[in-house]
Amino acid sequence: MNSVYTWIPTTVPSDAVGLTFQFRLDGSAPSEFLTMGVSNVPLFTMEAQYIPNGEWQTSSMIEIPEYAGQDVQLFFSLTDSTMPTGTLSVRGIQFLIPPRPELEIAVTNDQPRIAWPVSAIGWQLEFVESLSETNWTALTNAPAVQDYQRTVFDEEPTGQRFYRLRK
Repeated sequence: MNSVYTWIPTTVPSDAVGLTFQFRLDGSAPSEFLTMGVSNVPLFTMEAQYIPNGEWQTSSMIEIPEYAGQDVQLFFSLTDSTMPTGTLSVRGIQFLIPPRPELEIAVTNDQPRIAWPVSAIGWQLEFVESLSETNWTALTNAPAVQDYQRTVFDEEPTGQRFYRLRK
């Protein structure tokens, strides 16, 4: 196999879970294929015979959470059993970062009830009693799941408390 490729050094955002890119092949033989990957690991491959000639296409989402926060090299290649004859163009590389979860806070029976979406995996609920404090404390109560929300009651509130989710 013979390949023509390019390497693009980049830093993957720390909250990135995926990426997409746009690509176009011009004049490629049906036997050629496009490959995209991260640091020598191929993650996306498509045969030229399935890519309309000269038309921009968008990749499916490629999951990359294991590279979040790292300096990596993205690679794009065009490969064939002989030397590729087509031209590969790439643009619109986008890292996908899910929105930060929002907290809902209400008081039930004199206890703060804090809730956030179940889709917010890996987030820790923390609190401080003054916003001038820098050392946040984890609220260790196990959340219950109800109506697609993780819900915690702060059973020991003393005075005022400020809450946040931290990943």
